Amino acid sequence: MALRQPKRLSRYDRRQVGRWITGLVISALPLAAVGLSQWHANAGLVYAGILPAVTALLVDARVAAGVVLLTPALMFAGLVLGPTPWAGAVLLAAVGAATGWVARYGLATAGTYVAVEVALATIAQPDATFLLVRSPTTLRNAVEVAAYVLVAGMWVVVVGTLLLHDIPRRRPDPVPARVAREYGAVLAVLAGGFGWAALSWLPGGNSWWVLLTLFVVLQPTTKATRDRAVQRILGTVAGAAAASVLALAIQSPRATAPLGAVLALLTLAATLSAPYWLYTTALTMTIIVTTFAPQTVEGGGRERILFTVVGAVATAAVSTAAHWLLSRARPVVPAAG
Repeated sequence: MALRQPKRLSRYDRRQVGRWITGLVISALPLAAVGLSQWHANAGLVYAGILPAVTALLVDARVAAGVVLLTPALMFAGLVLGPTPWAGAVLLAAVGAATGWVARYGLATAGTYVAVEVALATIAQPDATFLLVRSPTTLRNAVEVAAYVLVAGMWVVVVGTLLLHDIPRRRPDPVPARVAREYGAVLAVLAGGFGWAALSWLPGGNSWWVLLTLFVVLQPTTKATRDRAVQRILGTVAGAAAASVLALAIQSPRATAPLGAVLALLTLAATLSAPYWLYTTALTMTIIVTTFAPQTVEGGGRERILFTVVGAVATAAVSTAAHWLLSRARPVVPAAG
């Protein structure tokens, strides 16, 4: 889907651009603060709150406020329902359908990154630590995960209100109602199917990257989906390789905190104007660095490349087939005269 392109940053006042950069830096501060603290294991959860909030903020401030509340609520549901494969699959299918539906209003980008975090919670089942102790029950863990995500997202909204209120918006063009329905239907089927497979048969939490790839790759048109699939694979391979190289020089989990914050900042900045493959590279590096111990980055990177390739190829193939079938099913309008 096409994005409404903002003016080049060079056309804005330097003080204005400086304020935006300051706002993005301050938005990423919670990630650095948690990463450098005794609670560094929760840095990935903080990023799970920051990324959807900033992405939505670039669409509309009111959308960001809604996303900040919706993301932790749906992640809570994913953590509770994920241990039951059919329930987790139904949740992911519903989120996929909703993501397609909001494309009608130009909100697909905001919906996509909410869906990504729901997939993370449902399939990877991340743990939170409070007072340095892991939560003893699924319900309590879900509450604590949601709390980290909520606080991080609210921080972004506050910073955005003060410093980013006039930042260039990147709101996708609304799509026609028929296209939104078809887009939502394909997303729902694939999200439910991939979710069921990941929860039932694919070992380890990294299988959620199949869903991550689905949500960010699938577009309302076949051509756009294919383009995204290629760029997604390139960015993930480059990001995982770069993260593995960095891991060789990092032996302490605490040392990854400043690096994770810098990468998060680069990812947020890349949402403004960088090519999608470059954004994906930065995003992949950030997620790997903030969610893996340095000693396990290399193995995790290989798994994520594999799941990304599988997800991208499957998404492009199913999207092509679905659009072909839907085009044949539509009634042919006879020519006038």
